[in-house]
Amino acid sequence: MMNTVIDLIIPCMGRLDQLKQSLPQAVKQVSTQCFLVDYSCPDNCSDWAQQQGFPVTSIKVKEQQLFNLSKARNAGALAGTSPWLLFVDADILLADDFTQQIITQLSANYSYHASPRKIDMMGTFLCQRQDFIKLGGYDEIIQGWGAEDADLYSRLAFNGIKKAYFSSSLLTNIPHSDSLRTENYTEKYLSQNHISNRLYLTSNRHLASLTGK
Repeated sequence: MMNTVIDLIIPCMGRLDQLKQSLPQAVKQVSTQCFLVDYSCPDNCSDWAQQQGFPVTSIKVKEQQLFNLSKARNAGALAGTSPWLLFVDADILLADDFTQQIITQLSANYSYHASPRKIDMMGTFLCQRQDFIKLGGYDEIIQGWGAEDADLYSRLAFNGIKKAYFSSSLLTNIPHSDSLRTENYTEKYLSQNHISNRLYLTSNRHLASLTGK
């Protein structure tokens, strides 16, 4: 096996049913260290992973009533040391050879995204740790469902990181209801989440255009 070059980060809060399918696929990946972020999961997902004997590093974020995906992903990223970060949601199944296929493509000054673009797979992407740290990771002000990934991708591009692509056929989304998506958020309607977060991002981008930051 090649040396570990990718930290694979999976956040989970109330998604144990999906994690039971996705984590076995995640730990198969070559050249990776898997980090499971137990974000006050009511199902104690990190305890389950430990009981199964999976080779994962668990990060427990305790006493959280609402899910903040940005905070969860940032916690996972900061726990590792590998030069590349791979973010995967608990409802995404990786192909057995996902990292084996993509690792030879990895190049500085690029981030990697699924193509053709599918909304359920947008959160799965890779970037260099140094680029992620430089930009401060995901914006933890963003609440509820959606937009935190688009925001980070926009900031990476603004700072000169080019987009490259891997085939979305290497990913499979585990179907589930919209109510499950918003179960641990205050706002239960996806459309309202989307509008609120887009307004926040539009304001941020306007400020960036004025300040150059």
